[in-house]
Amino acid sequence: MQSSANVILFLLGALIGLSIGTLIGAVFLRLATRLAAGFTPGFGRAYAVVFMSGLASFGIGFVIGYYARFIALTPGIAMALAWGLSLLLQWAFISNLLRYSDGRKLGYGKGLLTLLVLLAVFAVIAGIIYVVIQMLGGL
Repeated sequence: MQSSANVILFLLGALIGLSIGTLIGAVFLRLATRLAAGFTPGFGRAYAVVFMSGLASFGIGFVIGYYARFIALTPGIAMALAWGLSLLLQWAFISNLLRYSDGRKLGYGKGLLTLLVLLAVFAVIAGIIYVVIQMLGGL
């Protein structure tokens, strides 16, 4: 009985975390698109792109993680493979699902630039968080 309650609580926490993470990701995707492509997509469209790319990345990571032991992949190689494939999928989602106000797709060049700006924004935020944690005495 206790284990089923733990599973339900885990799934509920994952759902809440996914929702909040997707909201934050959509805000940053809108910022990256503004910087890279010169326009700001609608929040609903940005949310859908982040949500779908997150689900696809989860699926890729799950499948590679599950089959890595059968094809003798080390954990580092499996993680690098999953990360690379996830970036390719995010690039495809950004390129094909984000649209200008006249309905044109963003395209692969601007999509790649948007993804790189998004990664740079996340890297800067991670660096700021790291510096703040170190200033507070570390973990």
